[in-house]
Amino acid sequence: MNIKKEKNMSKKILFILLILSPFGLVGTLTAQSLQIHAAEDVIQTAEAKYYKSTLEMTNISDTSVFMTTKVHFNEIAEGHELFLCILYDCLKPATEDFTAGHEVKILPGETTEPNFYEITLVANGVKGYTEVEYTFYVTEAPDEDFIVYTQKYYIGISSSAEDSDLTGGVFSVPYPNPASSQTSVDYTNSSSSELILYNSTGEKVDSYAVPAGDGKLMLPVSNLAPGAYFYNLVNGGEIVKTERLVISR
Repeated sequence: MNIKKEKNMSKKILFILLILSPFGLVGTLTAQSLQIHAAEDVIQTAEAKYYKSTLEMTNISDTSVFMTTKVHFNEIAEGHELFLCILYDCLKPATEDFTAGHEVKILPGETTEPNFYEITLVANGVKGYTEVEYTFYVTEAPDEDFIVYTQKYYIGISSSAEDSDLTGGVFSVPYPNPASSQTSVDYTNSSSSELILYNSTGEKVDSYAVPAGDGKLMLPVSNLAPGAYFYNLVNGGEIVKTERLVISR
């Protein structure tokens, strides 16, 4: 799960997302005036359909506040669309950054209804990875009173929940990342394994043998189109780690 921090000089507040349980409300983000309760921040599924999640909002200040939202796509799989509804006011499906443009008044101490904020990712049958960043801010003080929340969708792409090391071994993140012509990973591997590279739609593009022992694996990527890729590290037929690789030129 995700622990996210946002810091901006001394005036900003540190926001921490604590993942508490896989059931019900699992995370809480707190700012000066607002507290957001998120049901889930990572969605992983083999089916490429549509996925709805909800957010609740609490005004923890002693005055009424007006809140609005900016949406930023850190990454979006081609074919995916985001459908956003705030208090049943639904916007058109989006594939690019936008500001909701809907100010919501929240009274002191008020907690919104559970379906106050509905987020639906429409996968349209497309496998891939989409990561969306939401900034909820008080319109009277947008630079000082805000919360950043990130939701990740793994659609038909496996991901290790903890980014843990191999049992009996260590496997580094790729470097450089982003890469242009090649990238490398260092490993200490107790048994042979395989690295399988996929593009953003889940199509296998290459695979590499990772022998037992200590070493460095060089991955040539000059023949790949710029964009987001993923690789699974497979050991004994099981995916033990997933990493994201960006190719940029």
